Amino acid sequence: RRSGERIEAMTGKYVESLTFYMRDGSSRFYGTPGGERLVREELAQDEAILRVTQEIWGQHWVRYQVKTTRRELVIDSSESGKGCLQKPCRRLTVESKGQRQIRTLKFLDKTLVGSQHQRLYSRYIKRCDKRRRYLQRQAQDTTRTCRWQ
Repeated sequence: RRSGERIEAMTGKYVESLTFYMRDGSSRFYGTPGGERLVREELAQDEAILRVTQEIWGQHWVRYQVKTTRRELVIDSSESGKGCLQKPCRRLTVESKGQRQIRTLKFLDKTLVGSQHQRLYSRYIKRCDKRRRYLQRQAQDTTRTCRWQ
C-alpha cells in the first residue's frame, strides 16, 4: 500500500469531486459527478499527503488545500473567493501525525470528518529527521529540528 500518484478534481461553480489515484492502480473518489474543469496534480515519487483542508460554503465545497511533503496544492472553484465574503466558510482539516501519511478521507454528508493514515516510508522522510532519530537511539541529545517545507 502506497500513497497517491496524482490528485484530480472536477470543478465549476463548486468543487464537485476529488479523486486520489494510488500507485497500486486503485483510486479513491469523493463527491458527485459533474463539473466543467479538470484540475490534475501529479505527485512526485517521494511526495506524500500530510494534510487536507476542506472549505465549505453552505452545503457546497468551494476549496481544498492539500499539503504534501513538498508543497501545498490549492483546488479552487469559481465561488471560492466570492462565497466566503458573503457568508462565513467552514474550514475542516484532517492531518497526519508523526511519521504518517493520509491514505483515504472520510466524509459524512459531503463534510470531511476524518482520514485513514499509514506509515510514512523512509523515502519521504527528510535526512535530518532520520539523523535525529538515529542520534536519539544512540542516547545522544540533539537540538537540531527539521520541519516539512
